[in-house]
This record gives sequence, structure tokens and C-alpha cells, in this order.
Amino acid sequence: LLALPLAACGGGDDDDTTTGGDDDISAELTALSGGGGGGSSSDKAATSAKIAALDVCPMLTDAEATEVAKNASLGGTGVTTTYTVTREPGEYTAEQQSIRTRASCRFLIESVGGGLGIVEVVISPSDDYDSLFKPGATPIPGIGDDAVNNAGTIYVKVGDLMISAGESSVTNEFEIELFRRIAPDLK
Repeated sequence: LLALPLAACGGGDDDDTTTGGDDDISAELTALSGGGGGGSSSDKAATSAKIAALDVCPMLTDAEATEVAKNASLGGTGVTTTYTVTREPGEYTAEQQSIRTRASCRFLIESVGGGLGIVEVVISPSDDYDSLFKPGATPIPGIGDDAVNNAGTIYVKVGDLMISAGESSVTNEFEIELFRRIAPDLK
């Protein structure tokens, strides 16, 4: 709708040798309004419904969390320890969900000998992954459909969904290993 008044003001012409015509203006307006890159509104609605139905907490088993914790030496190196895993489902207000649909679980992985790792695993739409999170980021091979480290934050794209950490007290490597175990559940 916004492109029509601009075109009527001379925003585009039929000369193929010029740049900045109607197509460029429409694309720019779409990008500025937050559209584009995410598919149709019905695709976005379907993705939001999929996320709303997700229960993130059971996507990481105690055995998987313990394996990651042991490999990361949570609680100390060379120590035989057991781990407890506590799960807290994320709670979001309607206003927060209207800004960006998401589902999450806060995992607390604690070593009996001392040491606590906290990671809030957040699942959200991947519609802006390529435009916001991927440019300039360091690729992470072998996880999901695509994964990057962007300024110290890990983002994993799995189809129309994205995994990231909302809160984390662990290393990026620890997060990556947790996300590696969760990603297959989102396919």
C-alpha cells in the first residue's frame, strides 16, 4: 500500500538503466516495516502456533545434560561427580509474545561437588536469522540447518525455528553441545 503513493510521485520509471525504482522502494519499505524474509503471514502464524505448542524442557534429557556437564568439567576436572538437572519452563506475558513468539526452558545443571551451569534455551522464529544474526558472524558447522556465533551469542537455525540462549552462565561450547542435542527435536 505504501509503494503506490511513492510510485505516483515519480518514484519509478520505465527506464531499465536507472536504479532505485519501484522494486527497490518496495523492498526497502518491506524491510523497514519488519516484513520480508519471514514468508507470508500464514507462514508466520503457523510458526507461531508451532512454537506455542512446544515444551522445551523435555527436549534435553538428564543423561544428555549430564554428558555435556561432564565433558565441560562442570564441578572440576578429574572429579567423579553426579549432577542434578532442574528445569523451569519459561513464562512470557501476552505483550512479550506479541513482540516475538517464543518458548523456553531454563536448565540448572548442578554438580554435587560444586559447580552450577544455567542455560535458558529459547526457541523463536528464524524469520530474521539471515538478516540480523548471520551477517558478520562466525559459522558453527554440524548443528541444525545453520549455526553461528554472533558477538558471543550462539544462534542455531532449524527450519523455521531458531535456538538461542536467553540467560547463560556457561561457555559457548557448553551451549553449542546442549543445542546440538536439542536441534533434532525441532525437525
